[in-house]
Amino acid sequence: MEKAAARLLKNLKDDSCFYGPSYNDWIPKVRDELLRRHMFEFWKNIIVSQELGPAWARDCDLFEDSNDPEPAKFYEFNGCKAPWLKDKESEGNKVSTTSTNAIQLKPISLETPLEDYKCNMDIQSAATSEDPNAYNTIFANVRDTIWHLLFKDSKDFIDNESYEKAASLLRQYKKDACLYSPHDYNEWITKVRDNLFVRNQLDFWHNIIVKEQLGLCWAGDSKLFHNLEDETTKEFYNYGKDIYVCNKLLYEFSRHRFKILRRPSTC
Repeated sequence: MEKAAARLLKNLKDDSCFYGPSYNDWIPKVRDELLRRHMFEFWKNIIVSQELGPAWARDCDLFEDSNDPEPAKFYEFNGCKAPWLKDKESEGNKVSTTSTNAIQLKPISLETPLEDYKCNMDIQSAATSEDPNAYNTIFANVRDTIWHLLFKDSKDFIDNESYEKAASLLRQYKKDACLYSPHDYNEWITKVRDNLFVRNQLDFWHNIIVKEQLGLCWAGDSKLFHNLEDETTKEFYNYGKDIYVCNKLLYEFSRHRFKILRRPSTC
């Protein structure tokens, strides 16, 4: 029965790629029902393994955006991942291991993180300038360094030195990520944003990430994206807007109240 259903489903997707994408509206309902009924084997071994999710540019001429992240999100249930992403990661790990073994990279220190990062990028670029996967190790290290600079100590305070180092490193990292690895950057910077709000470190969020547009890579700053009408970037920056405004008002109120309390009595 499952084999017959699998064949029928594959034929249906193949036909929909020619005659119209109504399949895309229906297949998420199938996925949700399979998961609700705990039919995990069919989900994993048929729909995920055979890429029977929504039709898109990879398998249908009716779509053009081969960088669209939405089709991959369809598969992110019950511990699964889009098959083409797994293949890409596997290839990337092989290439990255080979290329980084062939050259000597220096650790990114907390004392001179920007200089160390630029040095490693220059070394890697000279060795494999055309291979975006070759930079994976460096980018992973720079993400760890920025995270440590921002979140190593107090829950709601970043010292000035760490603040400036994290800001300068983030500026350079985003510039490079837009060229070589924007999707990894986008996934990581969202976690940074969320953690800044959890720790109430809203000065860095507003004055560095928002004002300097160091949030998501998109078509406005990366040639690897094409949709200039994408609302996701705007939504990223609008996150927690009410929280930021409220905290700012509370801060100004506290300062004003403190001044009043310190004002000498005229009695």
